[in-house]
Amino acid sequence: MTATVHILVGAAITKKTSSPFLAFFLGILSHLILDLIPHKNLILSRKIAAYLICALDPILGFLILFVLKYPFNLTNLFGILGAISPDLFSVFQFTFRIKFFEPLYKFHHYLHWFENKKDLYDPTPSKINPWVGILPQIFISLISILWILNFDISL
Repeated sequence: MTATVHILVGAAITKKTSSPFLAFFLGILSHLILDLIPHKNLILSRKIAAYLICALDPILGFLILFVLKYPFNLTNLFGILGAISPDLFSVFQFTFRIKFFEPLYKFHHYLHWFENKKDLYDPTPSKINPWVGILPQIFISLISILWILNFDISL
């Protein structure tokens, strides 16, 4: 999932807790669950474009929250940080490849079961259909936004 999706879900989850530590834990848990859903992240062949997208993605998430007048208190920030921390850790591990952290990196990698990659550090994009990969992210983002806005989304 993109950072924007994780940020929006983390922000939505914190609406139901007042504990920063619980918010952080629930943010991490939401990330791990969302990564089980087949998705496709935007991968560009040019490095500069890839870095630009990586930088703009979380900015978009925070911009959406700003437009929604989301309250950035300690608990909410912990929930958002928890929701993006597995990917921050993965970027760190992918860059530095510290042997001690490899089991955690493997665990996060294997949650992306739909990618069928044998090599943990293979940067090639998955073969998943782009629509199958993008539509769940749009749907989850919209549900999160509705939750943040206190819409009744019960089914």
